[in-house]
Amino acid sequence: TLYRLAILDIGLNNVFSLAIFTGAAVLAYYAQRKELLLIFVTRYFLD
Repeated sequence: TLYRLAILDIGLNNVFSLAIFTGAAVLAYYAQRKELLLIFVTRYFLD
């Protein structure tokens, strides 16, 4: 049971770190898109 628990713990840690990594990547992507959108909008309104 201890062995199974260790495998489960490792699996949960992997899923958790993967979720954090994915979340960070998505946040970075959207932040980049938002920045580009802001630049585009400001240029559009300034012209």
